[in-house]
Amino acid sequence: MSDNTKLKKAARERQRRTGESYTTALMHVRATHQPEQQLQAVDLRRGEHPLLVRIRQVLEAQPDLTYFGFRSERGSGVDKASRTATPEEFERERQRLLGDDAVRQVEACLLYLDPIRKLRSAKPKDDQHIHGSYGMKHEVEAWQKSRGTPGYVGNGSFIVAAVLAGFRIHRVDPGSPNCLVGVHPEDVRATREGKDPREWRKMSEFVKWLLAQAERDDPVGDLAGDCKADFSFPRRGDAAVVGAYLSRYGEHIREAFAAAETEYSSFRQT
Repeated sequence: MSDNTKLKKAARERQRRTGESYTTALMHVRATHQPEQQLQAVDLRRGEHPLLVRIRQVLEAQPDLTYFGFRSERGSGVDKASRTATPEEFERERQRLLGDDAVRQVEACLLYLDPIRKLRSAKPKDDQHIHGSYGMKHEVEAWQKSRGTPGYVGNGSFIVAAVLAGFRIHRVDPGSPNCLVGVHPEDVRATREGKDPREWRKMSEFVKWLLAQAERDDPVGDLAGDCKADFSFPRRGDAAVVGAYLSRYGEHIREAFAAAETEYSSFRQT
């Protein structure tokens, strides 16, 4: 089987598993896989972990990246790979990304990132929160702890994994070791809440319609915005399930839901 055929097969398997479009699935597979023959050749020649091949590629593309993040002007000492470090000290911190601990950290980050959707850009926007690499490395640490496998994750290890997985990164401040990462904030929050983002994203037709009304400036729009922000909201439920869930709240919520249900019925009939 050719490498191209294997990539297409892997993309179709991912498409079935995640519900992504074929194009999106193929982009992810291409970003996270190297031709098997190349990896096997490297293994036989060097006896090393296949992931090291891809980590080296990231290091070549990011000459300022170290175990603690990007080379920074505000680093506090050699351990932060500051600009005061000697060339030898700086290279030592880059080589740490090729150590066994870093490889395990990158693997953990890739597992964490697998169900997370990608943003088209990691540049700051007024209407969307963009997560930073330092905060995200703590998200992975918390996720590992919740799974019973606690472990440290280096800032640089997370950045490497994000690049390998095809996420956009953006350095806002060249003086900082951190960068922004184009991870979808809703999926990050869902994972933090102990939910599988892929399952959490599945919604009933009624809920899809309701949440699409969130930008409206009326009671239905207010209700939709509140439901969108509520991570306990039954996204997979039909109108009856949603109505039962909202019945615990005040009369204004119940009235807004009744208006939404009536409007949705009319929408379905058109």
